[in-house]
Amino acid sequence: MSVKYVKASKAGEVIFPYTVLELRKENPNVSFPSVPNEKSLARYGVFPVDVPEPDYNPVSETLVYDNKPKRANGVWTLGYRLTPLAQSEREANKKQFKVGYRELVEGFMDDQAKEAGFRDMATLLSYKGSSYYNDAAVAAFNWREGIWATVEPLIQQANDKGERLDIRAVIATLPTLSV
Repeated sequence: MSVKYVKASKAGEVIFPYTVLELRKENPNVSFPSVPNEKSLARYGVFPVDVPEPDYNPVSETLVYDNKPKRANGVWTLGYRLTPLAQSEREANKKQFKVGYRELVEGFMDDQAKEAGFRDMATLLSYKGSSYYNDAAVAAFNWREGIWATVEPLIQQANDKGERLDIRAVIATLPTLSV
């Protein structure tokens, strides 16, 4: 995640977001290091902003950050609010997440096929019945069926509950293709 900055004047004006590039443009005769430290930035009224990354469920909530950060105890923090989504939006999100999860699993399977020397999983499976790669295609078909038997119930369960599924963590536990 990139660092966010705020520029605060002594008169109370707050500019957010603000970048080191903007600071350089405003002060063309000052030679700043490539990555200025907080102390040198503070001399120009520029401060890092803590941007929290709350744990929330994007299927049923929306995360909205405030337009300007606030300073408390010498620390600039960007506030946020979580807003529940309407039922129709939750249902649309469920469908979207379900498709996204499946695309990630299919990407994993394509990567496995590539590692086995094939363009993608569809290409590998197309050799079923071939005199050259039938055994590899049959093994890939059985492996793929096992992957879906493991993953699809998890996707469906998360979808039914309206919960977010850490599909990358699930993929990391799946067996690799061996052909």
